[in-house]
Amino acid sequence: MDDVFSVHVNLETVLQDPNEEPCIIPLQYLRDITNNFSGDQELGRGGFGVVYKGVLPNGKMVAVKNLLSISLCLEREFKNEVDNLMKVRHKNIVRFVGYCCETQHKYITYNGINVFVDMPKRLLCFEYMTNGSLDKYISEESCGLDWNERYKVIKGICCGLHYLHNECEINGSVIHLDLKPENILLDENMMPKIADFGLARHFSDKKTQTCATSLVGSKGYMAPEYIWESIISPMADIYSLGVIIIEIITGHKYGPSGTETFCRDFVESVLQNWKKREAAPKYASLETDYQQIEICLKIGITCTDFDRRKRPTMNKIIEILNTWESTHCYVGEESRPHASQVAHKPKELLEITPLELYFSLERNKRVPCIVKLTNKTDNYAAFYFGVTKAKNNYLIEPTSGLVLPLSTSFVRVTMEEDHEAASWDLLCGDEFLVQSIAVWGYTAIPKPITADMFDGMRIDMVQKVRLTVGYTPIQTPSRSLLSDYPSSGAPSEGNSQDQEMDYIEAPQGAEGISQTLTGTESARFGICLDDMAESEIIWEEVAIGERLGLDSFGEVFRGEWHGLEVTIKRFLQQDISSDAFEAFRTEVMFVQG
Repeated sequence: MDDVFSVHVNLETVLQDPNEEPCIIPLQYLRDITNNFSGDQELGRGGFGVVYKGVLPNGKMVAVKNLLSISLCLEREFKNEVDNLMKVRHKNIVRFVGYCCETQHKYITYNGINVFVDMPKRLLCFEYMTNGSLDKYISEESCGLDWNERYKVIKGICCGLHYLHNECEINGSVIHLDLKPENILLDENMMPKIADFGLARHFSDKKTQTCATSLVGSKGYMAPEYIWESIISPMADIYSLGVIIIEIITGHKYGPSGTETFCRDFVESVLQNWKKREAAPKYASLETDYQQIEICLKIGITCTDFDRRKRPTMNKIIEILNTWESTHCYVGEESRPHASQVAHKPKELLEITPLELYFSLERNKRVPCIVKLTNKTDNYAAFYFGVTKAKNNYLIEPTSGLVLPLSTSFVRVTMEEDHEAASWDLLCGDEFLVQSIAVWGYTAIPKPITADMFDGMRIDMVQKVRLTVGYTPIQTPSRSLLSDYPSSGAPSEGNSQDQEMDYIEAPQGAEGISQTLTGTESARFGICLDDMAESEIIWEEVAIGERLGLDSFGEVFRGEWHGLEVTIKRFLQQDISSDAFEAFRTEVMFVQG
């Protein structure tokens, strides 16, 4: 009894602590927890053994793999699998918790003679995967798992395989050689984990490929060079991965094998099938999903190239996926805007200023205005800035994005079209609509968000703020100081030493410094951008004239610079805040870029 309790404690410890070494488990204990390997406890059956569900005394479950009658070949497989499993630990690799290696002596009758024979028993014990194997969930585009779940599986498999090929705690890499949906197990959260290392090979750092002495694997997932030339290399796993990716996306394992045109047609056909699938309300951006489907499908097609030299490495695949996520912000199921995840006080989400945008009546001129979006909550705010009514053309940069908690973002709106309004008519009639929602758990990376994201959401979940447009009269044509600024220049001496200056210092790490003069008729204006050669500072003497009006962050004056009429913007704040300085820096970069 004490021995049974000791085994149970050891197994419990291994299950709870992923850093614990797998333990030795007596055969009798495994018989007890599987009800003597009852058919009712069977989870699956393969060419080398049967997997049973084991129930521990405390109710927790494990998976027990009982290898069939042990031959010399299966003995080697058992030792190989134990050896490989002892070396790998990763969230996308099934956890190995223990093993049994016993030999029983049994008295039998053989050819009429009573003899004692050795009956080797070889069993492996793993963490129990609630949702079984991936093959049960693979289906065509029109049904089964939604795209978010499928991508989660694809990314998890890629991470697990990347670990085997590049990050194992051993010198070299592990080549699985039997990747297939049946060997991808899913936990209660549908996280995929690679299983069954019976055929795996360990490659040293200096070894890149070898030859197989016998052909073992699963039809449809084996690489062509492995089938025809017995070549084993990491590219064999890459081929299997490509087949699995295509199967996850399309429901079948057969991808295109022809010209580049045929491959493009295949991708387009699959995308069309996905677009026919009715969109669920929880999706934040279906267009983003289509882009992701296309990326994954192209990875799968490239992985299944008959020429193994043209297949990508796991490093390259992970780089592609991570780059896409960082620029488009992959939003997992837990982060998509669902009713339970959206704040119910939208009016308290974003403070938007100004609510009235004023543009100059100057003809044929790109006229910018900066809109400030301030998030005063602890949630991430997803917004979309759109035009609802316009007789002018506008460039909005960016049209959508995420505002971090307790932070500010800026949107630049530029009027591009030739303005027809008379100088005395300051009413424009154009309108913008800023829609936003608070989402729990968003990652702090900008992502494309469409107006469709807000359709169908309850009115109390979406903050909608309308911005109106007006004109600012101007008597004579003027030009923007920044857009006409020279790329280099020497400091101007002038009478600057006698001028009374208010110095506005940028926050630490900022990219610009402006100095303005108050109470006089002239000012010195300077810019320092990190990307300018040798951080050149440009100082020029500017004569300030009449005040023309206000924009988002400050006053606008008429001025003269080298005989040229210009418009000068000056911040209202004497102590520049980081938000106002960010607006200044953003505008400088936009105009110069």
